[in-house]
Amino acid sequence: FEECSSLTSLDLSNFDTSQVTNMEDMFKSCSSLTNLDLRSFDTSKVTNMRYMFDSCSKLTKITVSNKWVIKSGTLTTDMFSNCGTNHVTVV
Repeated sequence: FEECSSLTSLDLSNFDTSQVTNMEDMFKSCSSLTNLDLRSFDTSKVTNMRYMFDSCSKLTKITVSNKWVIKSGTLTTDMFSNCGTNHVTVV
């Protein structure tokens, strides 16, 4: 979804991410998104989340489940850089 700047919403409820290892830049520069529901995301095998939400200037809320795991050693450099607020609420 990188650089989908006019994208305002996504239905990710049926996404199977259980085998994904790299989510780098996944939502980077999706500047019209305000919230994301990532409860279906299983990140247990992900080793790279660098810049995942970088430049999501309107993103203020991300909803996740207990399948959202960031393991020790996972690359997370600038994961939330250039977001529109000082923080992103992860529920």
